[in-house]
Amino acid sequence: MLLSMEKLWGVPIIHCFDWLSGTSTGGLLALALASGKTVTESQAIYMKLKDKVFVDAKPYNSKNFDTLLTQCFGDLKMHDIKERK
Repeated sequence: MLLSMEKLWGVPIIHCFDWLSGTSTGGLLALALASGKTVTESQAIYMKLKDKVFVDAKPYNSKNFDTLLTQCFGDLKMHDIKERK
């Protein structure tokens, strides 16, 4: 959906919103976009999440999730992002 919106409007999706938020994977996508990742990069992060974290049975292994977040964002926290929220 986000890629379609970018194509239709002709600008990066991050320039179309003042605020981003999400719950669960939506929060991960919001962090990725707000940190400067493209929609395609954000989609790739989600696919890694699906393949590396959402495996086996619930509750999922939080170590896998922490590892993925560190690989993708380092020590970045939402409050570190000054330009976009």
